[in-house]
Formats: sequence, structure tokens, C-alpha cells
Amino acid sequence: FKRIYAKTASMFELATEAAGVLIGASEEQIAALKTFGHDLGIAFQIMDDVLDFIGDASQVGKPVANDLRQGIVTLPVIDYLDTHPDDKRVDTLLRNGRRTDDVVLPIVETVRASGAVDQALTEARDFVKSSQAALSVLPDNEARQAMLQLADYVVARSY
Repeated sequence: FKRIYAKTASMFELATEAAGVLIGASEEQIAALKTFGHDLGIAFQIMDDVLDFIGDASQVGKPVANDLRQGIVTLPVIDYLDTHPDDKRVDTLLRNGRRTDDVVLPIVETVRASGAVDQALTEARDFVKSSQAALSVLPDNEARQAMLQLADYVVARSY
């Protein structure tokens, strides 16, 4: 989650907090917007990591398991390894640098079949719900509705 924050959530957080500052929102509203951005950014990155496992390469714009091929371990793999600590294939892949289809694709299939992708999806949905809950202090208007819909889209997108 530290990596997700540094990579994505910090930018979402900054954008939403800054918007609150720029419009002269109250401190409570600025804090809510910051929380919204943080949690939405976490959900967005988790979804990106999930799509790296289940997305269509032609839609996602990169090969399946591109992160794993680059030696980046994302939440679906971490969730898998939490329940299968004896599977040393990921460790071997990271250590020897051999990241060809014959090594990567069996790991991808195992992670998909394990329920780890579904677990990551659940975590993304939970962060979306948390982001939406943070908006409760804002006026119920068109802008708030748009932010709620944006949050829903984050976990509904397919690429």
C-alpha cells in the first residue's frame, strides 16, 4: 500500500485536496476531499493491477502480467502469496530474471484460479466505498454526484 500511495494515490489525494483549497472549502470539506482522493487513488491502482491479470491485452494496451514481467509484485500476487507461501515460482522469477511466457503465464493462471484477483477486487471496492463515504460532508449537489459516479467507474472499468 505504500507503493500504491507513492505511485498513484498521492496524486489523487493532492488533486482533490487542492481543489478544495482553491474553492475555499471548509477544513472539514478539504479533509474529506483529501480522503476521497487517497482512497480513490488506492482503488484505481488496485484495479490497474487487477486488469494487468485479467484484462485483454488489446484493451489494456500492454501484455498480460506486464508488471510481473517487469519484476513488480502487485496486490493480486501478494494476496496469492499470503495464502500460498510455499509457492516459490514468483521468487524464482524475480531472482533469475527469466520472465518469458512459459514462466509467467502459469503463475498468472494460478493467481487467477486462487481467488487472489477476486480478493484484490474486493479491496478495491472497499476503498471506493470508503472514498464515497468521505464525501458525505459535502453538499448533495451535481459535483458530489459526479464524484460518486467517478468512484463507481473506477471499479467498473475494464481497461
